Amino acid sequence: MLKKCWKCQSAKSLEQFYVDRSRSDGKQPICKVCLKLSYVDPTRRKASAEKYRVANLEKCREASKLSKRKNPELAKKWVQENIEKVISYKASNRAKRKQATGKYTGQQVSDLFELQKGKCACCQVNLGKTFHRDHITPLVAGGTNDILNIQLLCQKCNLQKGAKDPINFMQTLGYLI
Repeated sequence: MLKKCWKCQSAKSLEQFYVDRSRSDGKQPICKVCLKLSYVDPTRRKASAEKYRVANLEKCREASKLSKRKNPELAKKWVQENIEKVISYKASNRAKRKQATGKYTGQQVSDLFELQKGKCACCQVNLGKTFHRDHITPLVAGGTNDILNIQLLCQKCNLQKGAKDPINFMQTLGYLI
């Protein structure tokens, strides 16, 4: 008995198809070869996974929570290995709550660090690995979450600045007249 593959449109024997008991003929509509090829392409796989995630958001959230509860060490390890991603995700979520537009990535922050030569944008102290990502124009004052509105500050300068206007803040430090 032959069956036509939806993907390659060629007629193949039933042994060339995986089992799918929900179908009338008991076989999947795509042959094994085409199915394997579709899994190899990472862009298609990512697009398919994203489509599923959007369609099943609550189900995916629950699965993620369950996985974190079952494997807390694995979750902590991922956070440690991807700290820049975590920080960017948190910043994006905070900006969304403030209804600000824009996003930035960990790579963009690294590029900004290089552009600032590893120094605080205000006091020029060496930042090292501990620095704060500051919105030049604060989110509460209508600033965006775009990389063009981000500067890297030391903890002291960022905590002093808070949600102040950037020009007023620099004037209080004596940098601007």
